[in-house]
Amino acid sequence: MDLNKATSISFYLRTGRIHIFTDAIRTIGEPSFIRFLLNQDGTSMIIEPYHTKEFQSIKVPQGIFTKTATMEFGCKPFCSLLEYTLGWNPRYSYRIPGKIMQAQHIALFDLTCAVKIENIRPTKYTSPVAKS
Repeated sequence: MDLNKATSISFYLRTGRIHIFTDAIRTIGEPSFIRFLLNQDGTSMIIEPYHTKEFQSIKVPQGIFTKTATMEFGCKPFCSLLEYTLGWNPRYSYRIPGKIMQAQHIALFDLTCAVKIENIRPTKYTSPVAKS
C-alpha cells in the first residue's frame, strides 16, 4: 500500500478561493476541521486535522467524504499572504502539487513548485472584422 499519495491544492487569488481534493482530507483521517501550517520562509505548507473550530481552523463540510469532489472555500487573507510571501501575480491562479502522508496524518505541499494558471477573461467582445 502506498502511504504517500499525490494530491494538489489550487489557490484562486483574484477571488480568494481555495480548492482541495477531497481525497487529501479523507486520507488524513476524515477530520471535522483542518488547518494550514506555513513554514517560516513560505516554501512549504501542510494541511493537518484540527480538533475544534477556532480562528485558524476550517470546517470540513458534512457529506464531503461520500463523493469524489473538491472542497472549496474562500480565504482571501490566506491567499493574500501567499501572494505577498511568494511574489505571486494576482492575475493567475496557482496549482501546487503535494503528497498525502497518511502515517503522519498530513498533506504536504511544496509552494516553490506552484504552476501558474492564467485567469484572463475578455471583458468585452470585439469582432474580428474591422468596421469601415
